[in-house]
Amino acid sequence: MKWFFGTMVVLGAIIFFAPMIYEHQQANQRMHLAEAYRKHLYPADAKRDELIRHYNANAYATQQHRVRPYHQVTIKQIMNGHPHAAIGNITIPSIKLKGMPIYYGDSDRVLAKGTGVMPFTSLPAKGHYVTSSVTGHTGMANKIFFDNIRYMKKGDVFYLDVFAHRLAYKVYRKQVIDPQSPDAVSHFYVQGRQNRAILMTCTPIGINDHRLLVYGKQVPIKEAEQTHTIPRDAFSPMNLWRDAIILLLVLLLLWWLYRWYQDHRDKKRQQGAATNTEESAD
Repeated sequence: MKWFFGTMVVLGAIIFFAPMIYEHQQANQRMHLAEAYRKHLYPADAKRDELIRHYNANAYATQQHRVRPYHQVTIKQIMNGHPHAAIGNITIPSIKLKGMPIYYGDSDRVLAKGTGVMPFTSLPAKGHYVTSSVTGHTGMANKIFFDNIRYMKKGDVFYLDVFAHRLAYKVYRKQVIDPQSPDAVSHFYVQGRQNRAILMTCTPIGINDHRLLVYGKQVPIKEAEQTHTIPRDAFSPMNLWRDAIILLLVLLLLWWLYRWYQDHRDKKRQQGAATNTEESAD
């Protein structure tokens, strides 16, 4: 019985830790892809930067109900005929999110493989009059995308590596909105000369009828790198559940070892008693 129980504990541990190992491997793969992206995929390109400026100026004009200042610029033009490739990646140190790919769009196909830039907002870029919005799923069964941005606090930083540029943002506000509200879209509009990035996900987990917005203002890279990182997701339900299961497995393992030791000691005592009985008989 004890061997069956021990086998069940080992199998349970394997089943429990397999998703964590998979997520760790995925994170490492994302980091390798992010590094390859920075070095090879989008080298610095002045023409592309100009197209992005035109795209963002047109988006801002549309939000303001003004005539677009430039001819229409498509994502296909900006991405050299590869509109479905990643435009970059996002890193959020405070919740240990590293190199999550960013794509253009917010369709189910896009959000099933990473995060996406909402089409009616700016593309992430340097300069003024920019408000980009990066959205990601929460509560996916097999992947963690933006589940933990709800734990971010004012002063946390995040990085967008896009089109050969690294942009840093510092969180200054969080807000929950109703997507059915008539003014919901206006929350993503450009505000003055600011350069902002908004992270968005569904909330609350499992219900998903509202949207959580985390606002960040662009800051110099040096300032962001000097910002002290405080882990924000230590007490997330996922981590608490993981820690509880680990504790349970450890306790079960200790109990199994204790029972094995007790059985082994009792067996030795029985053997010793039997030997003494035989010697007395002789």
